[in-house]
Amino acid sequence: MEANRPGRPEAAAVIWNWQEGDRPDAEGPPHGSRLRGVLQASIGASVGAGVFWFVSQTFGTVIFVIAATIAFAALVSPSGLYALIERAFAALGRGIARLLTWVLLPGIFYLFFVPFGLLFRRGQRDSMKRFFDPSADSYWSDRSAGVVASASRARQF
Repeated sequence: MEANRPGRPEAAAVIWNWQEGDRPDAEGPPHGSRLRGVLQASIGASVGAGVFWFVSQTFGTVIFVIAATIAFAALVSPSGLYALIERAFAALGRGIARLLTWVLLPGIFYLFFVPFGLLFRRGQRDSMKRFFDPSADSYWSDRSAGVVASASRARQF
C-alpha cells in the first residue's frame, strides 16, 4: 500500500471551499464587477421605463432610481459599495426563497400528495396478492436450468 503523500498547497488553494459558501468575487478584477453592474442597471432601467410608461410613474421612478444607484455603485466602487449591494440582494433573495419554501411546500403537500395518498390507500392493499405463510420453510425458489443470462447477452447488437 502506498503511503500518503503530502499535497500541493497551490493546488488546494484553487479548490472551492464548501464551508465558506458562495461569495461574490470581491478579489477579482473590478472590470468584471463594473460590467455586471452596468448590465444589471441597464436591465433594471428598461424595466423601470416600461413600468413608468405603462403601469405607474411612481413605481417606475423608484425602479429607475434603484437601477441608477446600482450603476453608480458599480462604476465608482465595484469592490466596495457594489459588492455590498450584491450581498444585500443575495440575502434578500435567500430570505424570499426561505419564506416561499415555508409557504408553498406545505400547500403543495396537503393539496397534492395527501389526496393522492388517500386515494391509493383506498384501493386494494396488495395487487400482487402476496401473503405471509407462517408454515412455509422458505420462500426461495430454484431456478430452472434453462437459458443462462450471460449467454443471452453474448451478441447484443
